[in-house]
Amino acid sequence: MRKNLIKLGIVLSCAMPYGFWAMYGDYTYGYMKNYLPWIVLYTAVSVIAAKTKNVKYLLLGNVLSFLCSYYFLLEHYVEEFYGWYFKPFSAAGFLRFITVIMLVYECILILVFRKRKAE
Repeated sequence: MRKNLIKLGIVLSCAMPYGFWAMYGDYTYGYMKNYLPWIVLYTAVSVIAAKTKNVKYLLLGNVLSFLCSYYFLLEHYVEEFYGWYFKPFSAAGFLRFITVIMLVYECILILVFRKRKAE
């Protein structure tokens, strides 16, 4: 039962549209501190996933987060709303870029944590 709660917690904590919220705050308010909660949360969840050996649920959460962010980006705020604010990317291209960067960041965290744990 407890293992299932940890898996569900990992997926649900990552499945929020953090990419959209960060981009919306960046565009609306002009500062990038909205990316910080995304980085902090994913760091904590990556460590928990590595400790409990639930990395596949972390990746599932990332995919769900991207899909939610992409939905909000394209359905509620059309591409013309952002224009080319995120040069040299379009808004959707920038969302893909930051999602890939976060996946790479998480993989590095997991590898480092597993290596330290093995020592």
